Amino acid sequence: MPSTAETNTPPRGETAIPPSASSPVVTTPAPGTIITAPPPGSGGPIPSPNACVFDTHTILMFQGRVIESITARGKLYNFEANGTGWPTNGMDLTQVPYFASGPCAGKTPGTCHFDTRTFAMFGQNRLIEFVTANGKSWAFENGVATDSGTDLSTVPRYAEICALRGGAPCRFDTRTFVNVDGQLTEAITAYGRYFAYDLAGRRSKDSGVDLSAVTRYAAGPCKGQTGGSCKLETRTYGLLDGKTVEVVTAYGNVYRYNAAESSFAEIQPSGIPLLNVPSWAGGPCK
Repeated sequence: MPSTAETNTPPRGETAIPPSASSPVVTTPAPGTIITAPPPGSGGPIPSPNACVFDTHTILMFQGRVIESITARGKLYNFEANGTGWPTNGMDLTQVPYFASGPCAGKTPGTCHFDTRTFAMFGQNRLIEFVTANGKSWAFENGVATDSGTDLSTVPRYAEICALRGGAPCRFDTRTFVNVDGQLTEAITAYGRYFAYDLAGRRSKDSGVDLSAVTRYAAGPCKGQTGGSCKLETRTYGLLDGKTVEVVTAYGNVYRYNAAESSFAEIQPSGIPLLNVPSWAGGPCK
């Protein structure tokens, strides 16, 4: 089952939340409240003009507290477990120094967008932050780049993903690290499919499966989508009431699943618009 992940060596070719670089942070999943929202609505795609969409969404433990970190419309938002936003919410990504010299280099305010962003804790309390954007990957440790924009298509472990890109840059839709049955797993969605690898690059047995063939997604974020066309916007893990929860956003809605059960039963509220979540409505969806 998914659990808090820690290992020794971060993968190469794959890291602005910590106000203090020395503060201990634990990767997702972490205990605490994930989402508070009204009763669920209908699932399926929402026309983009009417929907709130996140670029990235991750949940982690920071200084003993659960923090939800979101990027949207070129800005950064952080929330406590009770939905209280940080005073820095709405900061432009280009104002974060290590982003400005990395994935946001050359971008004007409001125009820097990440494809994915996640955190993982490695040996000796090494917190690595991972970002992908525009076909490249960055990794940061304490705000210092350990990967300075590797072309994803040159990384052997991603060959099967990047083979689907056509002539465009290789891009991920979502990316997270999670410990499954004691094995740290890197999980990615891209081009309508799910991919998963261990740190040595060995693929999981279900790597490459079409998202619309996954039962919970077929009934939720991929409902009504044809094979290969379903796109998850963000995907992360956390704990709620002692249960490991998978949180997915897609087409303007948020979905939650009980990852502690093999059936991944839906946890309510789920399938509701992001705009219905009060902390989000007043922040990244404003």
